[in-house]
Amino acid sequence: MKVFVQLDARDGASVEEFQTPDSIAEEKLVWKYWSEGTLRDINFQTDRIGVILIFEAGSVAEVRGLVDAFPFVRSGLLKVTGLQQLAPFVGLAALFDPAHFA
Repeated sequence: MKVFVQLDARDGASVEEFQTPDSIAEEKLVWKYWSEGTLRDINFQTDRIGVILIFEAGSVAEVRGLVDAFPFVRSGLLKVTGLQQLAPFVGLAALFDPAHFA
């Protein structure tokens, strides 16, 4: 299943606060999840300090455990502000419903 995760910097955090030895440990863990195929997408947010992650895992609880292992989450510099299972969009199926062709 796909799981959406939003991580936001704690209130008042600056970009400089992320320039610590923890940043190397954070990136190594990101690479581990990426190379294992668990982390599928990662993007910076443009309106705040934070990231959006898409995981592929067996459960939301499994993803929560992976995210909780991030050093910046453990230290409180990043907080989980969104975590939810995603489902495929099936709305386009209506285009092929014969009732729409009458």
